[in-house]
Amino acid sequence: MKKFIIIAMILFCCKDSNATSSTQTCSIERVKDGDTVSLSCGSKFNKEIKTVRLLGIDCPETSRNAKCRKEADCEEQIPKGLKAKARMKELLTSTVTYQYVKKDVYKRDLGYVYDSNGNDVGLVLLKENLCKDYSYKYPHPKMEEYKNASKNNR
Repeated sequence: MKKFIIIAMILFCCKDSNATSSTQTCSIERVKDGDTVSLSCGSKFNKEIKTVRLLGIDCPETSRNAKCRKEADCEEQIPKGLKAKARMKELLTSTVTYQYVKKDVYKRDLGYVYDSNGNDVGLVLLKENLCKDYSYKYPHPKMEEYKNASKNNR
């Protein structure tokens, strides 16, 4: 009976510690823009399409939308947004590693995406000055690293 209780406690503890972060191998369905991708994750017979917003960055818009109009600089943002999207497509080959962290207010998955070489794609875009550090809006585990990369680009 004691062994059963100990095992149950271990399983309960492990379940809670993994609830906020999980990693899986996925394939790219579509690069929506510089900071949002659609991924196909799961087994061959149980695929799940996920819309993933890269945590910690914000890229310029790629089209004339409400956010772009609100900021009143669509003509400036769109070419930069298209450049970030193109770079994202270059970085992401068919298979990536996706680390889920949490959901945002729009129910999108927020997390990190790593290319086939293990590079954090959001951090690469930040270092290349294609996107901005967005840690102030969505605090995350790698925010210090992102802030430092952003400071180096000023």
